[in-house]
Amino acid sequence: MKVALDGDPPSLDAHMTNSLTSVSITRYMYEGLVEFDSSFKPQPQLAESVEHNEDNTEWTFKLRQGVKFQNGKEMTSADAADSLNIVVSMSTW
Repeated sequence: MKVALDGDPPSLDAHMTNSLTSVSITRYMYEGLVEFDSSFKPQPQLAESVEHNEDNTEWTFKLRQGVKFQNGKEMTSADAADSLNIVVSMSTW
């Protein structure tokens, strides 16, 4: 496959950049717990299901079973938590 990009990505770590080029590339490299559908409603991707409380302060993701990384290791809740904690630690909220 050949693709044309508008520039070189500054990083392939999706957590470390807001570069549109990086986002365009990494979108096809990494999967999230959910993906937004055409109506911008979250749909499970690596999660099997998603639940939240009434005020949206607690979310529960049930992970799909049998999802493996490129090294053959099965994804665990610790892996998902690590990724989410990276994003939270970088937040400026």
